[in-house]
Amino acid sequence: MSDNSTVPPYSYTPAAETLTVAYRSPTETHYAVISFPQSYQEAVDIAVKVLGKYMEFPVQACNVVLRRSAKNREGDWIWADLEPSQWSSLVRPEDEVRLIRKSSFDLMNPSVFLCGTIELVVGEEKSGKTIWSASTIKMDRPKSYSSAVDLARASIRREFEPNMQSSESPEWRVLQGRPFFYHFEDFPNVWYQIPEDWEDWEKFVTPPGAYLGVIAY
Repeated sequence: MSDNSTVPPYSYTPAAETLTVAYRSPTETHYAVISFPQSYQEAVDIAVKVLGKYMEFPVQACNVVLRRSAKNREGDWIWADLEPSQWSSLVRPEDEVRLIRKSSFDLMNPSVFLCGTIELVVGEEKSGKTIWSASTIKMDRPKSYSSAVDLARASIRREFEPNMQSSESPEWRVLQGRPFFYHFEDFPNVWYQIPEDWEDWEKFVTPPGAYLGVIAY
């Protein structure tokens, strides 16, 4: 018995507008083609999701930047920084951008903030000596003094408040008093206070993975 059914004609749907993203690892350059993002942040998020597997260590979207290929006046191809708010006017479909990890050198540039987690250490003054806790609390790296206060209090509530027995504990004082924060040059032996009104507070705050001390009065 023959099949008289007809096969519908092939219909072609044009591909969506795309963007090429490149990431250069220590051994080779990797590429991805993605649907054209509507914003810089969307582009970063998708690029990290697709190309993050080629990075040596896990990376957060806030620790990478995108640069656009362009020609300088000498006719050489370069990778130029982008102003995120100007994404729609600077980048077009079929362009190529490069995904670049921020480095430790960016810690010296106050306009570039490396996100990540730090180890919060609660301290207290006893008989003229500073005593730091033997345990630490992971918290997000703060960008300002006010952010540090909010994050420290939220982290302490999460870790200690259900079982906090004494209102005289150093953790309780952070919740109720005025916190001061300290950067360690040599944990737990050498530290200095980070002034709350420092103009470049985020430049000098403890880098990701390091210790940040807090004492409240």
